[in-house]
Amino acid sequence: MGNTKTLLISVVLTAFAILLVWTYIQKKQAETDKELGVKIEVLVANQNVAQYTSMDENLVEKISVPKKFVQPNYIDDVKNIKETIAAIPLAKGETITSNKLMFLGGKTGLAPMISKGKRAIAIRASSGNSVSNLIKPGDRIDIMAVQNIAENNQNMNKVSTVFAGCVRVVSGHRRI
Repeated sequence: MGNTKTLLISVVLTAFAILLVWTYIQKKQAETDKELGVKIEVLVANQNVAQYTSMDENLVEKISVPKKFVQPNYIDDVKNIKETIAAIPLAKGETITSNKLMFLGGKTGLAPMISKGKRAIAIRASSGNSVSNLIKPGDRIDIMAVQNIAENNQNMNKVSTVFAGCVRVVSGHRRI
């Protein structure tokens, strides 16, 4: 009978200790929530995103962050990243903010506006109708030349690719 009484007392004391610990944890959780504020959903990069990468829902995920730690200009909806590219490289887990994205246009260059598998063509570029500032570092380009060839007593134009490569920056200037 003595062992049963001891066992019963230890079970009651253990339950009381668990109740005290649970109450303490709840109190601390409430204090932390009050100090940090409510949680807000924000978009973060779910992988490393290179500069000038077109943004879409596959590159981001929503997480909840305490309001105290939310960055200014945060984006909370995938609709707000449509037709944008990363203005800077984004690290996995980094909050997506409006100042880290650029909308497609003159500042983003020509490459992000071209569908995958398609090519843009420039014809007779002059200072008035050129694509200046549309080609950015990292863009893949082809340089083509037209040659006049005499074949079977006929003059024919032959177009051939003389260079296919990538644009890079050297001493602040674009180089091929």
